[in-house]
Amino acid sequence: MPFFDQPILLLIARWRSPALTLVMKLLTDFGGTGSLTLLTTLLATVLFLKHYKKEASLLIGAMLSGVLVSQTLKHLINRVRPQIISHLVVATSPSFPSGHAMNNTIFYLLLTYLSWRIFKNKELSFVVAFVGGLLVALIGFSRLYLGVHYPSDVIAGWMLGVLVGFGSIFLATKSSPQN
Repeated sequence: MPFFDQPILLLIARWRSPALTLVMKLLTDFGGTGSLTLLTTLLATVLFLKHYKKEASLLIGAMLSGVLVSQTLKHLINRVRPQIISHLVVATSPSFPSGHAMNNTIFYLLLTYLSWRIFKNKELSFVVAFVGGLLVALIGFSRLYLGVHYPSDVIAGWMLGVLVGFGSIFLATKSSPQN
């Protein structure tokens, strides 16, 4: 997909500046494995302690599924990371799909679903969805800006994240009676 990926990366590279690079590194760190693991663990623990065991299991299962799907595809496809612009962070695994894009999509989709399911508050769920969607978009963009993903990696990550997230919700709601 050089006709699609390369022009976008070259355009984004022209926007680089020290201040924007700092912001993009912070965003990519916030959406990284360590942060998502911490957020997932904290949220699952709170859900469990508040007697939302099914919801905690759903969150953990969806996130683990995302990691499994992402890592499996990365190693099956084994796409080399972009070489047309410099990398501003270290990334050692294969490029496709973007795990950052995929796993943040899953997390914020599940967070939106859980806020709606538990609180039944449309306004709160809308805010969670909006902020989550904004973070997913910015974290995905940070991977392009930092030069470690092609746009097609990020788009595929978002699409797979939606698939895994909604698939997990579907399986959880079909396997247990609604409260």
